[in-house]
Amino acid sequence: MDCFISNSKGFPVLSKQHTKVCREFMKIQARMILSPKLPNENLERYYSYLTHVFANHDKLDEENRVEVGYRNYL
Repeated sequence: MDCFISNSKGFPVLSKQHTKVCREFMKIQARMILSPKLPNENLERYYSYLTHVFANHDKLDEENRVEVGYRNYL
């Protein structure tokens, strides 16, 4: 997980810049793929952090909400 860094408690987090990019991707409903460096690496803490970021990302305004359904067709 090259993008992640450890916070003061040792949990994986993204830098402010990476978090900002993730939030922008979440606005347009882009899919994110987590892949482990090692075959037996547990991704639960990374997934948990991204779930937290998703729960707290900026909500879409009315124009973008209408647009979302058509993005795959453009």
